[in-house]
Amino acid sequence: MDALKTLRSEALPCIGRGVAQVMFQDNALSGLLILVGLLLSSWTAAVLAVAGCLVSTLTALALRYPCEDIRNGLYGFNGTLVGVAAGVFFPLTPLPLVLMVVGAALSTPLARLFARQRFLPGLTAPFVLLVWGILAFSVAVFPELRLPAAELTPVSELNWWETFGFSFSQVYLQGVTPWTGLFFFAAIAVNSPLVALATLGAVLCSIPLGESLGNDYAIVTSGLMGYNAVLTAIALEKGFSDSGAWMVLGVSFSVLLQSVGLALGLTTLTAPFILSVWMVMIVQRLWLTARGWRRSRKAA
Repeated sequence: MDALKTLRSEALPCIGRGVAQVMFQDNALSGLLILVGLLLSSWTAAVLAVAGCLVSTLTALALRYPCEDIRNGLYGFNGTLVGVAAGVFFPLTPLPLVLMVVGAALSTPLARLFARQRFLPGLTAPFVLLVWGILAFSVAVFPELRLPAAELTPVSELNWWETFGFSFSQVYLQGVTPWTGLFFFAAIAVNSPLVALATLGAVLCSIPLGESLGNDYAIVTSGLMGYNAVLTAIALEKGFSDSGAWMVLGVSFSVLLQSVGLALGLTTLTAPFILSVWMVMIVQRLWLTARGWRRSRKAA
């Protein structure tokens, strides 16, 4: 009961950390900067982000999940992304809003299931699985409900400023103004300058990789090659790996997966990021196991 009272007294910081944990930032100030960035892009995106985070956090409270995890926003960030996605893919009518609430609520027990196993981290997998499910449901039952996909404006050369900004803003599915991405980058930098530096490297790597895979300037400039790379760099820098070489491998794989997904016409969301981190972790474990086996043979 005391823990619950503490959470109630820390409601705003809890929501801020939930919004920021999309980028692995356990910092309420980071969440505030992200919300300001969202407001620059779309006030509805900011409202839906808070709503999704609130629903998923309240669900965690109702299910009596660990208070420390709730306080740190670990049950808020998937709901945040589900909320934002509702405004990106659907009009703000009653049915999509109901689907958003249901999806945000379901993201909490799904995140808990991932947390209970120790083999691979859940990351944003609950968000991806639920939004894919909602989109499949809408196509099957209400095909006229989904908004048409935004068309990219053709460009003849790379715009570095827009590429930088959109590589961060697309993490929250925002492609209106690169200034949104600048606030997202600041949200990382105020909490961890080293991680922010890693994200800059990820963006710089994603540009030539994206171009070499046949993506045109419009796709690269829009940040569609960069946002999964940014998330991959943050995750690997924050503890899922211990080497810059593994980070480069993960970032490269995320760009490759995103390129394949876009070529196939898939709604990739953050799936390339998730698969890239999982791939790096599995390869790293196999590498360390093989190296340990070789050393044991030499010792014998």
